[in-house]
Amino acid sequence: MFADMTAQKDPIQSFYEKYPHPDPMKELPAQVLSGEARLEGCPSWCFHVYWPLRKFADELDVLIAGCGTSQAGIYGASLPQARITAIDVSADSLAHSTALCLRHGLQNVTHKQMGLEDVGGLGKFDLVICTGVLHHLDDPDAGLRALRTVVRPEGSLNLMLYAKYGRAGIYNMQEMVRRIGVTAATSTDADLEAIRAVVRSLPAEHPLAGKVAMLPEINTRGGASDLFLNPRDRAYTVPDVYALLARTGLVLQEWYGRAHYEPSCQGMKGPLAARAEQLPVAERYAVGELFSTRILRHRFVACRDDRPPETYGLTPDRPDWQSLIPIRHRSAQFDRTNQPPGRSPWVVLQHFRQDGIRINFEPAEGTLLERIDGQRTIAEVHGGTVPETARAYWQKLFRYDLCWFRMATG
Repeated sequence: MFADMTAQKDPIQSFYEKYPHPDPMKELPAQVLSGEARLEGCPSWCFHVYWPLRKFADELDVLIAGCGTSQAGIYGASLPQARITAIDVSADSLAHSTALCLRHGLQNVTHKQMGLEDVGGLGKFDLVICTGVLHHLDDPDAGLRALRTVVRPEGSLNLMLYAKYGRAGIYNMQEMVRRIGVTAATSTDADLEAIRAVVRSLPAEHPLAGKVAMLPEINTRGGASDLFLNPRDRAYTVPDVYALLARTGLVLQEWYGRAHYEPSCQGMKGPLAARAEQLPVAERYAVGELFSTRILRHRFVACRDDRPPETYGLTPDRPDWQSLIPIRHRSAQFDRTNQPPGRSPWVVLQHFRQDGIRINFEPAEGTLLERIDGQRTIAEVHGGTVPETARAYWQKLFRYDLCWFRMATG
């Protein structure tokens, strides 16, 4: 059914390589304003990852915990009907973010200077976004507990944490520059360029050498300093993520980039791969992370542990799987060059700052994928009765991160 998947050797362009992180005193990228570009996890295109049983609505209360210089502006433009509260501890970042929103007439963003530990008085939110702060806190558990207090009972959190194994080379570099005596407090532009020169000269065997293209932030002062000079930088394994959520009254609702955690999707073969397939998903993903060693960031959706589990997400394992509506991942692109004879075009997934994955199908299966429009049920995509044997196809589409599912809501 599926051809052998091969992870591309050259990392794909990330969102920020395609649409450069904007100078907050200038303009948002035109692709953001036009709706072509969206941040990974923005409800404007993946609403049903958070709320698979609901009808789409963009009148959301959103908290961005650690907004930096432009994240609030991008979400404000992407979700014009949302009420967005953006917080950060940095007065400079907030000034830049405020200027960006004013320049573009974004009236749906409110900025506040505060740490995320102090969010308790801000009210309640449908969605909390925190994608670069928790792993720098002295007490990430306390920070996440604070965020839980402001999430509505059926709300979600869009979170990102650094991944331990994929960042191994970064931690080697951090230790090296510390020993040389370069610190965040004393570094100059010349020091950061010297660090970049070392990175460019790394031996091929160095664990960071093959990942530099996946780190576009290395070219900015703030990005390079954060990568190599941050004095407080905590990384997590898959089991660590589950344990952190359990300690803070949360549960994992969904992983972004499932294919990067699935051993089979990463090309694991042999008897141990077959045994890994029988593991519970949390253990299987831990195995996949250890096999890959290329995951730099864990991106996932969490929710309160008192949210009804049936609202977390939908999979083709359900008895009513034929009535589910599949939604194709927006980064799935069809590559019709070098199309193998008797196969569908290649499908390339472009995940947030991760490797691409190339897959192809038997022609009829490729046609099914192209028929997914986010409106038709699985039965309608097939054009009639669906044999039980087709369930495996939709399970693999889900596992390879090509689609997720929503319920018809009228």
